[in-house]
Amino acid sequence: APAPTPEALVATLRSPWGLTLERVQIQTLTVQGHPMSGLDARLSLGGSDEVLGLRLHQLRLPELGWQGQGDLTLHSPDRLRIHASAHTPHGQIDLQGDGPLARWPVQAQLHAGGTSAIAVRAELAPLAAQPVHRLQATLQGLDLRQLHHQAPQTALSGDLRQEPAAQGPAMVL
Repeated sequence: APAPTPEALVATLRSPWGLTLERVQIQTLTVQGHPMSGLDARLSLGGSDEVLGLRLHQLRLPELGWQGQGDLTLHSPDRLRIHASAHTPHGQIDLQGDGPLARWPVQAQLHAGGTSAIAVRAELAPLAAQPVHRLQATLQGLDLRQLHHQAPQTALSGDLRQEPAAQGPAMVL
C-alpha cells in the first residue's frame, strides 16, 4: 500500500470538536523497554486550524539522565511546528522545526561538555520511503560518551551531508 499523503494523515487526525486535556501527568511510563518519568503535559485535539497540540512541561529519561520540555503543533492542512530542548548531565540539546509535513525543515544543536558540539539542518519527509530528504551536519569535538555512558569516548569533527541524487539518496562525508 502506498504511504499516506500528509493531507490524508492530517484528515485522519482532525476532530470535529475540540478537546483539551489541560494537565496530563504520568509518574512512570515505559516505551519499548525505555523508562520515562515525571511526564507533565497539556494535550489538545481540534480547534480552529490546530489539529494536534502537545505542550510538554517536563519529561525525564532516567537511564540517560536527560530532562526535557517542548511544544509540538500540527496545523491544517499539513504544517508541523516543534520546539524542544533537553538538558543532559553534560550539556543541552535544542530542536526546532516549522514547515510543511511533506518536506519538513528541522534544525538541532547539541552542546556537550566544553567545545563538544553538533549542528544539524535537515529536510525530512516523514511519510516517504526515504524519510531523510536532505541533511547537513557539522561536528566539533563530539564525544559520544557525553551523551550515553555506554558509548565510546570520541572526538568527532567534520561535516556530513546527504542530498538526493537522481537515482536515490547520496551520502557525502
